[in-house]
Amino acid sequence: MLRQLENELKNNEISAEDAWKRCLEIRDGKKSK
Repeated sequence: MLRQLENELKNNEISAEDAWKRCLEIRDGKKSK
C-alpha cells in the first residue's frame, strides 16, 4: 500500500499533504475514502 502511495507521489498524482494524511490513516488503521 505504501509503495502505491510512493508511486503516486513520484507521478505527482497526489500532493505531499494528501500522501501524509493517507500515511497517518494507514498507520492509525483507518480506511481512507
